[in-house]
Amino acid sequence: MATSQAAGALGLGDVTGKVAPGHCADLLLVDGDPLLDLSALSRVQAVFASGLRHEPNGTGQ
Repeated sequence: MATSQAAGALGLGDVTGKVAPGHCADLLLVDGDPLLDLSALSRVQAVFASGLRHEPNGTGQ
């Protein structure tokens, strides 16, 4: 919600700010719920940026 409101305030709500067809979005996929356990952010499964999937490069998981 905060992301979509910020995009709207900048006049970019038609192209970014939410995960939807036709919108630009970068995503971080983690193992767990970072709202309940911040250490989930250290368990990156994949990153999606500019339409491409980037795999984590190995160590620390």
